[in-house]
Amino acid sequence: MWEDEQRQLKFDVKQSFVDLGCGNGLLVYILCSEGYRGLGLDIRKRKIWDTYPPLPQMKLEEKNITPSDESLFPEYNWLIGNHSDELTPWIPVIAAKSSFTTRFLVLPCCPHDFDKKFNKKVSGESQYRTYLNFVKKVGQTCGFVMEEDALRIPSTKRICFIGKSRTYEKSEEEAIYTDIHDLIASQCDGMDMAVNNDSSWSKKFQVRGEEKVRNCTQVDLVVRENIITTVFTAIMKADQEQSIETETGQIWHTGGTVPLTDVSQMFARDTLTELKSQHGGIQTLLRNQFQIFEVRGGVVKLRNWSQENPCSRYKKPRKDSRDFIKTKLCWFHDHHPDGCPLTLEKCQFAHGIQDMKKT
Repeated sequence: MWEDEQRQLKFDVKQSFVDLGCGNGLLVYILCSEGYRGLGLDIRKRKIWDTYPPLPQMKLEEKNITPSDESLFPEYNWLIGNHSDELTPWIPVIAAKSSFTTRFLVLPCCPHDFDKKFNKKVSGESQYRTYLNFVKKVGQTCGFVMEEDALRIPSTKRICFIGKSRTYEKSEEEAIYTDIHDLIASQCDGMDMAVNNDSSWSKKFQVRGEEKVRNCTQVDLVVRENIITTVFTAIMKADQEQSIETETGQIWHTGGTVPLTDVSQMFARDTLTELKSQHGGIQTLLRNQFQIFEVRGGVVKLRNWSQENPCSRYKKPRKDSRDFIKTKLCWFHDHHPDGCPLTLEKCQFAHGIQDMKKT
C-alpha cells in the first residue's frame, strides 16, 4: 500500500509513521528496517525494546497518550493503531486534527468508546461488527473515505480501516472540526471539546492503567530464594526418599514428594498474599522454577534430569533450544549435596561461571 502511494504521490523519501500503543515495538522495528521513519509510543516500556539493533530512523518511547491538542503529529505521514484499545476511536480524530495530509490505519480489537468501554450492540450483529461500524462512523465524521480490509493474520479480530483520502477540501476544515466536536460531545456525556478549559478533548478519558504483574514473575529475590530453599529441604527430608545411580556410578538423592497443601503451610500469610497479588500462588512460583521442581498431581518433587527427556511430556522442545544451552547456571550443581546428576558435557545448564556460554 505504501509503495503504491509512493509511486502515485511521487514521494522522494519513504513515508513516516507513529504507532500509537506499539506494545513490543516489533511492527515499528520491521517497518523501520524497510527504510520508513517511525515512532512507537506505549504506556509501558518493554524489555525487548533494548534488544533491537539501533536504527537512526526508529524511536521507541514510553509515554501516555491523552487525546488533546498536545497529542498531534503533523510531522508524520501515517498514524497506526494496532489493537490500540482506548485510543482506537481517537486515532481518526488525531489524524484529522494533525494535518490535512495525515493518514491512518487502525485495527480495532477491544471495544472502547471515547471515554468508556463500548457496550452497544445492534440486533442481528455481533458486538464486534457493531463496534467496527462505530469506528467507521467516527472516521467518516472526521472526513475520511473509510476503506475496510481484512488482514491475513492469525486472529479473529483482523478487520482494519484505512483513512488515506478526505471527503472535503482544506478550506472546509473548520466545518469538519465542528462535526467532530459534536460527535464526541454526544458520546461523552455532553462533554464538548470546544468548551474545555484545557486542551484535553475529553476530561473523562482514562489512560489504560499499568499492566498487572502476572504469574509471580516479579517476586522479591530474597522471598523467592527462601521459598526454593525451604521446599527443597522439605523434599529432601520427605518420607519414602528415593535415590538413583548416575552414569558415573554416583548416588544422587531425589528426595520424596511433598503435597502442595503442606507447602502452603510452610510460609507466612504475608508471603502467600504477595504471590496472589501477582496473579499466581505457591504452585505458580514452583512451576516457574522449572529447572528444579516438577509439580504434578497436587505434589512437588525434584526434577530428575538424568531421565532421557524429563520435559517431553510437558513441553515441546523449542526449535532454537540450542541457543539457550549453558546460558544459566545449574541449580543442582551449586546447591544439591550430591551436585548435578548429569556430567558437565550432558547438562544443558552451566556447571560454574567458567562453563557459561559466551555470547
